Amino acid sequence: MFIYYTGCSSIPYQSKDFTVINCPNVFFSSENNILVNVNEGKFDLDNVNYKASLNNYGFEEKCTVGENNKYYGINILVVVEPLNPKIQKINLPIFVLLYDMEDTLVDKQFFRIQGELNYNNDFSNYEVTEIIENLSILVSKEKEVSSMTIGFVKLN
Repeated sequence: MFIYYTGCSSIPYQSKDFTVINCPNVFFSSENNILVNVNEGKFDLDNVNYKASLNNYGFEEKCTVGENNKYYGINILVVVEPLNPKIQKINLPIFVLLYDMEDTLVDKQFFRIQGELNYNNDFSNYEVTEIIENLSILVSKEKEVSSMTIGFVKLN
C-alpha cells in the first residue's frame, strides 16, 4: 500500500499541459547538405577522411506546445562514406534555421553529431556508416514556426 501512494503521489506534479501542434515543413540546405572532412594539409582526395550527407528525417513524436515552449523532436539520418580515413571519429556540426509563414528567420540552433566510422574486421576496411541523431528543438511559445532548414556548418 505504501508503494502505491508513493508511486502515484508524484503523478500530478509530473503531468503538464501540452497541446499537439502541426510539425513544420523540413528542408535540407542545398548548399550545405554535404560535409567533407579533410586532414590537416592540402585539400586533395588522398587527404579526405569521409564525406557525410544529410539523407532523411522523421519526427520522433508529435510536435507540441507547452506552457512556455514549442518542442520539435526530429530524427535525422546522416550517411557517412569513408574515403581515405586516417581517423575513425565522426564530428558533424549541424545548423537548424527556423522560419515563419513569411519566410522570416525566427530562430537558429546548432547541434553536434558524433560517432565512429564502422570498421569491417573481415575485410579490414571502413564501411559506409549511417547515423540517426535526434535533434531536440525548443523555441519560445510566441514564435510561429512553419518551416525549418537543416544543414552542415561549414568550418574553414
